[in-house]
Amino acid sequence: MASQQQKPLKVKINNNDDTRLWRYSSTDDYEGLCTFISTTWQNDDFIAQYEDDEGDLITIASKQDLKDAFDFAREENKKSLKIFVQNYVKQKREQKKAEQASESKENEQDQGPPKQFGSTREMVFDFLSNKEIVLLLPEFFGALITKLIEKGNNLKVDEIVNLIYDEIKDNKYNPVTSHPLYLKYGALVIPYVANRISQQQSLYPHFRMDTIKTWINQLIQMLYQVLQQTESTMGCSFKDIVIDIQYPTHTDTGKVIHFGVECDLCGQYPIIGDRYKCSICEDWDCCPKCEPKHDHPLIKFKQSSKNHANSSFKGLTEIVKRLSPESDEQRNDNNNNLNIDDIDIYDDIVVDCTCGSKMECVVAKKAYKRCNTVYCDLCSAQFFNEMVYHCPMGNDARFHKGGFDLCIKCANKKVEAEKAEQQQQEEEDIPNVDEQKEEAPKQEEQAPAEPSAPEEPEQEQEQEQEQVEVPQEPKPEEPKEEEFLYAAQLTTIKQIMALNDEESDDMIKTLLIQNKGDITRVVPMLLQ
Repeated sequence: MASQQQKPLKVKINNNDDTRLWRYSSTDDYEGLCTFISTTWQNDDFIAQYEDDEGDLITIASKQDLKDAFDFAREENKKSLKIFVQNYVKQKREQKKAEQASESKENEQDQGPPKQFGSTREMVFDFLSNKEIVLLLPEFFGALITKLIEKGNNLKVDEIVNLIYDEIKDNKYNPVTSHPLYLKYGALVIPYVANRISQQQSLYPHFRMDTIKTWINQLIQMLYQVLQQTESTMGCSFKDIVIDIQYPTHTDTGKVIHFGVECDLCGQYPIIGDRYKCSICEDWDCCPKCEPKHDHPLIKFKQSSKNHANSSFKGLTEIVKRLSPESDEQRNDNNNNLNIDDIDIYDDIVVDCTCGSKMECVVAKKAYKRCNTVYCDLCSAQFFNEMVYHCPMGNDARFHKGGFDLCIKCANKKVEAEKAEQQQQEEEDIPNVDEQKEEAPKQEEQAPAEPSAPEEPEQEQEQEQEQVEVPQEPKPEEPKEEEFLYAAQLTTIKQIMALNDEESDDMIKTLLIQNKGDITRVVPMLLQ
């Protein structure tokens, strides 16, 4: 084997019927090969080729090509390498170009003057009736999408416009580019088509080219049918034509397509594959790639939803509502009167800032752009991922230069203090009830004396008052000292949140009192 590999191959060069033996110095001596051919046959316009195992002629245009030819001959155990010379290649190419140019001129002369159309409608109808154009459009769109996929899925509209112009320049698309419709409206239509492709470019890699070409054929047929059906209609324009295209529910690989849903992190539209919806944020979705980047609990959608418009989903409220100790009758009554737009897991207390603005409940790290940490202006506690009440006015030079923020606990205390002040003012405005009672006996003394019989009803009234006063609810301060009013809700929340320490009891109790024992509002706040 070693002696056979070291044995040099013979190189035979054939030019028409003349065959010569070339004595080479090395297997990559491409310049020596060109010099031998040009000096032997006195011709500089040639190409050298060899025949491969499939019978195709492979052109030798570099040192590596010549070396590949030698390797191929050794792998096939050939005694010699045969090289064929093709003469006057450049001259033949120029002749073909001249012949093509003359044929195109003759075709133009044979066609005569361009067609004259009475309206744009007739022009479009002629464009879609041309069989050659109808066959070329799917091929053009398939070639364009292939280049777009090779470039990537994040091309801008201007880049797609350039791709369209580069592809349409090919001579095989001359029937399209020479049509009067393209000559008149092509420059206006191409940017619009590029914009539509840009919106759907993440969708194309999931379909085969045959599927995409089928879409174009269907679109052409639908447009042609619309033009035929509206032939007798006067004044019909393209903006009046509505075409209902049934988008596929799955890709060619079986992945679900969520039309009408865009990823809020990377901007993919539509979302392909599993769709993830946040159970905390309002109207928030993401694709499978961005799912690990979000901190909130997510709900996976394995099927697409067609009725997604105007449906603000806030599922955590409904999930927690099932854990509420309400009776079935109360829950049914609440569900009958409940509108999905009224569900808001952040519909907590309303806190007024010192500047008079309504404070917003936000994540601490998102309150300010320049910093991720927020300090409570009352207790000076530091917060990062927790929920805080933030003044939307920000760094207001008049009222609070450094902003104004409150933690949930301090915000509850502030609201309670404001309510207490408001109650005191209302009590001061109400006239004294005791004074009204003193005036009533005076009026009775002035009236004539009456028999003592009516005294029994007075005793009955006193007894009724005593019976009514017995079931009165205790004051808010008494349950705190003896027994917590919402002890059952407190136990349920601690079981749900797996909280066994007593340090969080004060915060949970404060939130329960503020929200009147409604755990559907307390649990979302504790999750943050």
